[in-house]
Amino acid sequence: MKLYEISDNYINYLKRDPKLLHVYVNKDEQHKKRKYIGLVVSNIANNKNKFFIPFCSPKNKDFIVINGEKVIRNDSPIVVRIKVFSKKTHKYILKGSLQLGTMIPCPDSELKEYRIKNEQDIKYRNLVSLQMKFIKKNIKTILKKASLVYNQKINERNFKTMPKYLPYIIDFAYAIERCNEYISKKD
Repeated sequence: MKLYEISDNYINYLKRDPKLLHVYVNKDEQHKKRKYIGLVVSNIANNKNKFFIPFCSPKNKDFIVINGEKVIRNDSPIVVRIKVFSKKTHKYILKGSLQLGTMIPCPDSELKEYRIKNEQDIKYRNLVSLQMKFIKKNIKTILKKASLVYNQKINERNFKTMPKYLPYIIDFAYAIERCNEYISKKD
């Protein structure tokens, strides 16, 4: 299992499409040089495409306040929160999340393997190492959830009562078409 960076060109190509508004973008004016790192998985629900599941840094929406204390939310079907237990505080600390609802099909040409050991920023290297340790420990759950989300979105027309999160998930079938189009334009 490996982590990858995905090219900005490919992300920008997808983002220009009004039907792919939910493609996750991790760059803004303040973070122009931020790496776009994620987990690449294949055979999601027997689909032959590779999918890039982006890492996301912790956000306020990842927490709720219970009895005046800020607590990490439970995972949802579309978000796996990367939690690490702190021996110092005896509590879980949120180190990021995997955004399953924004996973995208990705061509090999737009992926570059991310090697943790080559990371120059030691603080960031340690963070990604912790994230990877969590992923390895929870890979079966991550793959099961990714397949579930994929199948739900592909079959959303068959739902009598649609899960509330489905409208916020990338249209995987359409994204695959766009991915194939991108590949054919590059050839």
